[in-house]
Amino acid sequence: MGYDVHITRKAQWFEPHGPEISADEWASYVDTHGECHWEPPAGREHEIDDAVLIVDSLDLEVGRVWWNGGEIRTKNPSPELMAYMIEVADTLDARLMGDESETYRNADSPTISRAPYFNANNLTNEWEEPPEGHEEAYRQQERERWAAYDAAITKSPPAKKATPPATAADLEKKAARFNRLSVGAAVLFLLIVAMKAIK
Repeated sequence: MGYDVHITRKAQWFEPHGPEISADEWASYVDTHGECHWEPPAGREHEIDDAVLIVDSLDLEVGRVWWNGGEIRTKNPSPELMAYMIEVADTLDARLMGDESETYRNADSPTISRAPYFNANNLTNEWEEPPEGHEEAYRQQERERWAAYDAAITKSPPAKKATPPATAADLEKKAARFNRLSVGAAVLFLLIVAMKAIK
């Protein structure tokens, strides 16, 4: 398992329909940006779904990304790769989206996400900005949900019911039961001893 991020034009990256980044757009981007290098297996030309190695200004690896099904994705990216993918998304008129539909918009703070937004009326699944105040309302709901969770797990268990003090009749019953058991155990012991003596 891991955490995937997706450069997508969709409102929800996982929906089968919606606007896509075409293979030609992606190939053109890679071919015109020096920090991108196709990684085809030895002995053949690259295919559109081959990995693309991203390097920094010192030619050191930042990470790898793949085009697949109209989006560019990677798994468990570093903050440096996240920042680069935000720039790619801006260039391609797309968004960088996490597995839970949270979006990443600031290359200076690449690990800080914006709240996911779902609009059931967006049947075309095209990206749209959430309404004013959505972020604050979502964060408030999250705080309330976690507060309720914390309260539930720290709640003390219900107090046990106090056992009423034993009455004289209760004590007499317990004593009689103990005596019967004691007599039964003594008889059983004597029988075992007698059987061993007979042998």
